Amino acid sequence: MIKYIHTILSKNKRKTRVSFYFPWIGIFIGSIFLFLIDGIMVGMENKIFSKINQYTDGYKIENLDEGEFDDFKFFLENNEISYRLESNRDVVLSYNENYSIVKLVIDGSSSEGNGLKIGKGLSVDLGLKEGDMISILSPLDISLHTMNIPIKDFLVTSIYEVPVVEFDKLYVYGNDANFNKQMNLNTYFVIDGNTSNKKKNLIKNNFSDIEIHYWADKYKELSSAIELEKYMYKAFAFLLILISCLGVFTISNHTILNKSKNFAILNVFGVNNRLLRSSMYYLMLGSTIFCTSMAFIATKILVSFNILDPMIGYLFPSELFYDFSIQINYMNVIYVMILNIISIILSIYIPLKIIDSNSTVSILNKRL
Repeated sequence: MIKYIHTILSKNKRKTRVSFYFPWIGIFIGSIFLFLIDGIMVGMENKIFSKINQYTDGYKIENLDEGEFDDFKFFLENNEISYRLESNRDVVLSYNENYSIVKLVIDGSSSEGNGLKIGKGLSVDLGLKEGDMISILSPLDISLHTMNIPIKDFLVTSIYEVPVVEFDKLYVYGNDANFNKQMNLNTYFVIDGNTSNKKKNLIKNNFSDIEIHYWADKYKELSSAIELEKYMYKAFAFLLILISCLGVFTISNHTILNKSKNFAILNVFGVNNRLLRSSMYYLMLGSTIFCTSMAFIATKILVSFNILDPMIGYLFPSELFYDFSIQINYMNVIYVMILNIISIILSIYIPLKIIDSNSTVSILNKRL
């Protein structure tokens, strides 16, 4: 029966109606576009924040008075809350005749000594490489008595790469105890990113004046921009799928109504409307499942065999480190299916309702 229904809908005077397949092709292309766009944007976002997370993670404790440091430290240790002390200071990095204002970050749990870790962006701007000697000056800590500025030579021990929001042009990492004492460092606690809400609430209840900020909150603007761009592209993909669904609705309505005589003949031969309707639903639903599944499989093939690498390499140059993996969200398959099922129900229910309202005899008389 399903095969016969397909023949009725897809052929006209024994010729295949190509227009019957256009909406399904649109659904196939729109689904691929949706899976790829969402996968690319999610993969890029995860890559960016996982990269930043390697150097700035956890919850930063702010507005803690210096007099409370020992009490706060004791409280964290007593409640088995993992933490580290971190300090930073705006300094000037000097190499030959080149200068750059950077933020020196000092991890209290580190003991790197005379070494300094700088970003690739900074190394490119100043022409630095591993093994070079650079100078760090802290003009904010100038001695008003001697007019001396704290200055120290450091060895570039490693170069990291996080080329977003100029991160690797701004942050340098070092830890020299003697040099640190010459500066008025901004020191704060950073608790582990996996700290439970229960323990975070416990901290807030005992130290009501402090503020706890997750490291990613600092990059809300970047995250919001990525999310906005992702939703815009996804909306365009869903619009393409919706247009295809409307095509299914329009063509199905037009075809079913024009083929009412064929369905009336089936009624004469004992095929009731319930079987007719269910067969048509199965046909359309099977077509939707097939198109969506093929789109998903095609997307997986494109990703698995790196067929899209030239395109991604063009859109996201390698110097921006965007060697991310495309992460396909399986829920998008469900969303596409739901949208298609709704359009299928409407595209079949409405015209068959019109046919049901007319008697089989009157339909045959109109067509004879």
